[in-house]
Amino acid sequence: MSLLNQRRLLLVVSDEPAASETIVIARLLARAGARVGIHEVPSAARWFGTAALEQLLVEGLAVERVAASWEADALLVLGGEQARQAWQARRAELPLVEAPEAGKFPATRWLLPCLLRTLAQSPWKSLRLLVTAGPTVEHFDAVRFLSNPSSGKMGYALAEAAWIAGAEVMLVSGPTAIETPWGVRRVDVTSAQEMREAVLAERHDVVFMAAAVSDYRPVERRVGKVKKGVGPWTLEMERTPDILAELSASALRPDLLIGFAAETHDIERYALEKLRAKSLDGIVANDVGAGGAFGSDSNCVQCYDGAGGAVSFGPAEKREIAAAIVAWAEGCLARKR
Repeated sequence: MSLLNQRRLLLVVSDEPAASETIVIARLLARAGARVGIHEVPSAARWFGTAALEQLLVEGLAVERVAASWEADALLVLGGEQARQAWQARRAELPLVEAPEAGKFPATRWLLPCLLRTLAQSPWKSLRLLVTAGPTVEHFDAVRFLSNPSSGKMGYALAEAAWIAGAEVMLVSGPTAIETPWGVRRVDVTSAQEMREAVLAERHDVVFMAAAVSDYRPVERRVGKVKKGVGPWTLEMERTPDILAELSASALRPDLLIGFAAETHDIERYALEKLRAKSLDGIVANDVGAGGAFGSDSNCVQCYDGAGGAVSFGPAEKREIAAAIVAWAEGCLARKR
C-alpha cells in the first residue's frame, strides 16, 4: 500500500525559491501515493511553467494545476513564514504541513515524515517519548573496547515512527553511522553509564529501550594504548548498570515501559522472564543469532505485553516493523489507561 494512499494534498507555490523545489516535491508526493494539486501565486507563476507540469503528467503521476479552493486533506506552502501564515489563515480548515525554509534541507529528508505526522490521528501527539538505540562501548584502553554488532537501525526507525505518530521524541544513541530522524532530538552517548545518565535525566511518558547495552565492562580502563607483551592479558569484568530495571523501579518510571530482548535461542522464554523480572509493560524480542537482526535492514519480532498478549511482526523492513511496534504499543498504553 502506498504511504499516502490517495490523500489529496494542496501544494501552494508562493515565491521564486519555492518554485524551484516544486517539481521535486510534487514528484515525491505523487510517487508516495498522493493526489497533488499545485496552486501558484502570481509572483511564482512565471517560475513554474506548463512544461514543468507536463513532465510530471508524462511520468503518469497524479499531479494537476488547481484553484486555491481545491478540496484537500492537507496544505503544504512552499515559501517563507509570512506566506505560510497567510495561507493557513486562508485555508484554516486544512492541517498545515510544517515545511522548513525553501532550499535549506533536501525534500527527501523532511517531506514524508512531516506530512505523515501532520495527517496522523493518534494519542501520541500529547506524549514525550524516549528511545534508546545502538550499541554501547566499554573501553579497556584508549583504542580497544568491548561492544556488539548493533547498528542502531531498529531504534532509529522506532524514533522516526513515534515522531511521525505525533510524539515529541528524544533519541539516546550509542555510536552509529545513521542520520538522525527528522524532528527527533538526539543525545549521543558511548558507555552504558553514559546511557544510564541520559535516560534517568528526565521523565518521559513512554520509553522504548531498544539499545543493545553491554552487560559487562572492564574493572580498570588503562591510560593510553597498552602495548603488546609476550604473555596474555587478563581482564577483570564487572556488570554495567541495569538501566531498564533501575528505570522500572524509579520515580521516573514512564506510563509505558517497553523493553527489548536480543536472543540467540529460547527467545520466548527469555523475553517473558525479562518482562516479569523487570515489571515491564511490554517487550519486543528478536533473534540475533546467525543471520539475525543485527546490522540488517529487515527484522522479525515477537511482542509480548504484560496482560499475556502476544503478536508477531515481519519479516519486513525495519521501518515497517517500527510502525507496527508503535501501533502495538499504542494499544498497550490504552489498556493501561
